[in-house]
Parts: sequence; structure tokens; C-alpha cells
Amino acid sequence: MDDIIIKLNYLIPVLLFLANLITANNVYIDKDFIERDVIYSDMIEKSGLFRVGDILLLVNKIRVNTLDGFTWSANINGLSSFQRQNWIILLDGQRLGLNTFNNVNINMLPINITQIDSVEIISVPQIYNGIFTDYGLINIHTKSKSQGTVLTFSQSAGNETGDPGPFAYTKYKSPNVEIVGSGTSFVLDANNNNNSIILGMNYEGHTLTDWAMEKRVQNIYSRSDDWIIPELYPNPSIEKTSIFLNLKRTGIRNNYNILTSYTHSNKYFLFFQPMGREIPIEYIIKYVGINYYYNFSEIMEIAYRLHYSNNQFNKYPNTLD
Repeated sequence: MDDIIIKLNYLIPVLLFLANLITANNVYIDKDFIERDVIYSDMIEKSGLFRVGDILLLVNKIRVNTLDGFTWSANINGLSSFQRQNWIILLDGQRLGLNTFNNVNINMLPINITQIDSVEIISVPQIYNGIFTDYGLINIHTKSKSQGTVLTFSQSAGNETGDPGPFAYTKYKSPNVEIVGSGTSFVLDANNNNNSIILGMNYEGHTLTDWAMEKRVQNIYSRSDDWIIPELYPNPSIEKTSIFLNLKRTGIRNNYNILTSYTHSNKYFLFFQPMGREIPIEYIIKYVGINYYYNFSEIMEIAYRLHYSNNQFNKYPNTLD
């Protein structure tokens, strides 16, 4: 009797596995079941946003705060706290490792806001393309020309006029606190049938005008030492340069996406909480990754992701040395 029981214990799982194979043709998961919000490029253009991180302001389910206007902390639908940033950022499905010291600075992505085609925001825990989004997820899709080759150049800069407002020419006047740095972008997009190559180079400058921050860093920071252009204002600033290469191929059964990028902030102010102040550093992010998909049939697909990411902090000359 014991032998019969052992054989049945092995036989039942086999029968259940075969039953699942037989009924697999009737199983289908609708991708539209994913709960998400989508922002498209026309909405971004009409809003007049300047940096990639500004798109967080367009989503009602995202709460944000910032000390310097460049490094944003986000709370996606209450899934994570501002002190512990665990939400996921994807660029064309590639998971870039931007999480450093419990902070995800979306502005360190290697793209310019003009290169965004759409943005998906996942604000509830679920499975998104094999990734469990327990703290929320943002997937940014870049623009790609359908056919041919195009070279795009964009230059932007701005400032708010009229500041300091009604107290001008009085002892209560305040300095201009809305200085907007410059942004420059070059993008080469070549598409031939199912193959595309996108090469982009970007530069961004951000002037720190917060009074409290300027007071904290004025004694440790040497001004007017931008490596591209001298600072035009007596304020510290953050500079970021980046380059990325995106290779895409879409076939009948398989498609893949290879992304490699390099982001370099020659001058970045990292807020170090134990000291309660900013520390000037050199910030470098290197990334290379591939997403590959192969369709065996309408109901069967194999997918894998390989990626390497490196975040590097180097010392920037300051009086704290």
C-alpha cells in the first residue's frame, strides 16, 4: 500500500502540469489591465516644462519636494516616503540605477525633455513587464523617427521677469530667485525599416538661487568655475553633460533594445543629511543594458534583461577638504 501512495504522489503533479498545458490556449492576460497614467509629448510641450524632472509636476498622484530645484524627491501615490526613495525609473524599458543614498534624481537621466515621446506612471503595486512595482514606477519612452534620418538641435534658456515684485526699490526687495539655466541638445535619429539608431548629446545648467542653500555653500564653494562657460550670476550652479546610444530592432518574432549612456555632472551639490548641508561632488553615472524578446507564438514569449550600472562620486575641490 505504501508503494501505491508514493506513486500517486508523483503522478498527481504530472497530471496537473499536463492539464495546464492543455488549457493554456484559453489563458490570456490583457495588457490593458495594467493600471497606469500616461503623459504624452504634446502635453509636455504645452505645459512649458524645462527639465525631465518637471514632468513629475503633471501627475496628480505624485507628490514632490526639492531643495535646489534640480534634485527631486517623489512620493508616488503614497507608496514610499520622501526619506526613502524606492520607486523605479525606466528609460525605454531599461532600468537605470539612479537610486543613490535613498534618492532617485530623474534629472540625471541622459536625455533632454524635448526627446520624450510619452511617460507611463504606475501608481499601484503590480507586475509591469516582469518588474514588481511595489513603490511605483515611471517608464519614459523616447521619440524615434519612423523612417529616414534626422538631426535635431535644440537650445533653451529662460528667466522670470518682474521679480522681485512689489518690493522693488525698497529695503524689502529680494533677489531674482527664478534664474533658469541653459539647455542644449543634439540628437541623430536614423531608422531603416525595422532598425533604428539614436545618438544623443545633452548639456544642462541649473543655477542654485535658494537663499538658505546659497548661505550654506558660499563658504565652501569656489564660484565662476564652470568648465563650459563662466557663471553669469553670483550663484553656485549644477552642470550636467550626457551622451547616449540607443539601438532598436523589431523583427517578426524577436525584438531587442540596447542602451548605453554616460552622464557626468562636473559640479553637483549632494545634500548630506548627517551634516545638514550640501557637499560639492563630481557625479558620474555609467549604464549599459539590453532587453530581448522572442515570440514563439501568440501566447508564449521568452524575455531577458541584462544591465550594468555604476554610480560614482568623486571629490570636488572645496574648503571642507
